[in-house]
Amino acid sequence: MTPPTPGLDGRFIVFNQSDFSGPSDGFADEGMIFVPEGCADEPGCRIHIVLHGCEQSRKEIGDTFIMESGFADVADENRLIVLFPQIEASTLNPHGCWDWWGYTGLDYLGKDAPQIKAIWSMVERLAERP
Repeated sequence: MTPPTPGLDGRFIVFNQSDFSGPSDGFADEGMIFVPEGCADEPGCRIHIVLHGCEQSRKEIGDTFIMESGFADVADENRLIVLFPQIEASTLNPHGCWDWWGYTGLDYLGKDAPQIKAIWSMVERLAERP
C-alpha cells in the first residue's frame, strides 16, 4: 500500500442502515461510507469494514472516529471503499457496543447473526454495479 497524503480526494457518504437491519439488531439509523474518487466510477475497488468501539458511534462522539482514525487517508490512496456501520446504545446495550455477548439473540457470533448478516448485505450493495 502507498502511504496516505494530506487531503482527501474521496468523499464521505451517510446512508440509511434500516434498509439492512431489523429493529432489534442494535443499528443506528445512519452509517457512513468513504468512497475514493476513483472508486465512484471505476470498478475494482476493494471494501474494508471498520467497526467502532463501545461508546465510539457517531451519536456518541460525532464523526471524530470516522474522520480521524486514518482509514480514509489510506483508503483514498489505495482504492479502498471504507464502510463504517454504526451501532447505537439501548437498554440492552447501554454503551453502544457491537454484539459480542448475545443481546441480539443466541446466534450472535455465527454467519447468520443479525449484525453480521446486515453488514454483509451492506457489502453486497456496495459491490453491485451502478
